[in-house]
Amino acid sequence: MIGMQICDLPHSYDSMYTYYQKVIKGLPGQLAQHGLVSDEPVYVSLAGGTPACNVGLLHAMHQSTDFRSTKTFIYSPRPAKGELQPPAVPVRIDTYLTANELVKNLDELLTGYHYGQVKDLISKLNLPIHEFLKDILTFLDVLLLRRNTRYAEALTKLKTIGHSELKNTAFFQECLGQINKLDKGIQAHDDRQFGWTSCSEFRQVLHEHYWKLVTLYQLEEYNEWAIGMMTFYENLLRIKATHLLGFDRKQPSLTPEEEKVQFHKKLCDLNNRSFNGKREYPIKRGEYQRIISDSAPKSMLCKRHSWVRKLEKIYKQRNNVVHQFGGLTKSDIENVFGESDNWKKLLRQALNREFQIQINENPLDLIHKQLLEWIHKRLVA
Repeated sequence: MIGMQICDLPHSYDSMYTYYQKVIKGLPGQLAQHGLVSDEPVYVSLAGGTPACNVGLLHAMHQSTDFRSTKTFIYSPRPAKGELQPPAVPVRIDTYLTANELVKNLDELLTGYHYGQVKDLISKLNLPIHEFLKDILTFLDVLLLRRNTRYAEALTKLKTIGHSELKNTAFFQECLGQINKLDKGIQAHDDRQFGWTSCSEFRQVLHEHYWKLVTLYQLEEYNEWAIGMMTFYENLLRIKATHLLGFDRKQPSLTPEEEKVQFHKKLCDLNNRSFNGKREYPIKRGEYQRIISDSAPKSMLCKRHSWVRKLEKIYKQRNNVVHQFGGLTKSDIENVFGESDNWKKLLRQALNREFQIQINENPLDLIHKQLLEWIHKRLVA
């Protein structure tokens, strides 16, 4: 038997956690000196001592990788007076602790759309979900494709998940329905289907991109947020201009090339420019802004609108600091937009006024929550 005496701070949870970490780290070496190996069964008793000792031992042993698959926590009940020592009882707290701590970590990663890190964490741990592991990893790949706006590929991969329990869950069906709708919205846009700017599927695409910007801001990725904001604004400009010029619906009498030529000629008429036939679409933000200013001067997308001026100011500031190997800060954005959430309020107003889009809850929140509940249920079963 290897005995070690605790001589200092047995009442301190922090000290006991540190102490047991150090002891457990050196335990394989001590076992080897006694001719023992660490892959033999290890029983960890949580009876006796101070609460700090037991909690410190529990957490330190739980996080040790040397005894991950060989340890068993036990509790030795105290015998009644005059009675023999009752048998030790296995403690299931290891499973419970593992599941809850893992789910908490997964929750933080999913909130930030870090699907690759979730995959890495799940695949490296020896979890009792082997029969579902492949499908879970595939589902995370689907969410990653969705994040990167690869909706058609996400649908294809989603359909590779076999007839498992996961496929019959509410969150799987919800994800399938959402991605299918987003893919149809992109197709309507690309194919110029009739009235694509007002179809619910394409409006869902804009809704999805709003929440991507919110996520970037919450993750404090302010440079990427600024790029995403300007990209989103320029897309909104193009969509609005296309609608105002009547090119948001396919014209059966024209080929796609003829449509592009006619669109550009109409744009050049507004700008008093000549069309040389080389450019298919306008490439400058100002050209779209000119269309909207002439056709819808009260639009929130006009260059002179205060929201747009703020956006262009913070984007210019972002470009300046990036060229100096720097980055935006939250205070930089608040100095331009006002209080922290004001940019979201203004963007929601623009989406509502220009495209009649009401921003609801993040559609991925429920999917993340139900996925975690499904995993947690199987970990503690």
